[in-house]
Amino acid sequence: MGNCFYLIAYRKGDGPPPLNLDLPHQGWRGGTMRTRAFGVLEGVTPEAKELARQAAAKTGVSVHEWLDRLVRSKAEQELGTQPARPARRS
Repeated sequence: MGNCFYLIAYRKGDGPPPLNLDLPHQGWRGGTMRTRAFGVLEGVTPEAKELARQAAAKTGVSVHEWLDRLVRSKAEQELGTQPARPARRS
């Protein structure tokens, strides 16, 4: 440890530590703990999944963001509704 000494102190809290389930993951998959756990979308073929990954990489966004935009846009078009929230731009 480089001839160094470290002092680590712990203090017992009044419950479990706070957990932010909506903290975005970095990387090509993106998403959050909440969207990865509860945002399950119907299964697609491996070929379709790879196409989505390539398209997301080409546009410079995570697969999560690319799929979220695509599904919202297409669903709103099919349903004839207005967007529930503005689309996020990266």
